[in-house]
Amino acid sequence: MDFEGKYEFTGRGRSGAVVLARNTRTGEQVAIRRMERAYLQLNVESEIINHSQLRHPHVVQFREVFLSPHHINIAMDYASGGSLFTYVQCRNRLREPLARCVFVSKTVPLGPAAALQSPAACD
Repeated sequence: MDFEGKYEFTGRGRSGAVVLARNTRTGEQVAIRRMERAYLQLNVESEIINHSQLRHPHVVQFREVFLSPHHINIAMDYASGGSLFTYVQCRNRLREPLARCVFVSKTVPLGPAAALQSPAACD
């Protein structure tokens, strides 16, 4: 699958809503969030505008948005670490100090706790 000649499909997310792709010009891997145009929610436009203007080291960076015949596609940086859900699921549960570290880093990502690193760094 080719996205406008710029992205080459290389994989797919667990839910199917996010696909892994490679920028054909730079070779960089990107995540592309694909949303069916027929089922779009009203807040998609504001989500795109907000995400495109957000600059923070702990937030996946927005690259671009483009249309295909049936989808709105949002290209963003690819984060290879997996999801927080998978991280917790692999450990069956988190001990309290680690759970606290993860909770704070995820609930206050743009505040003073942003200095905290990824959940793996909390181990």
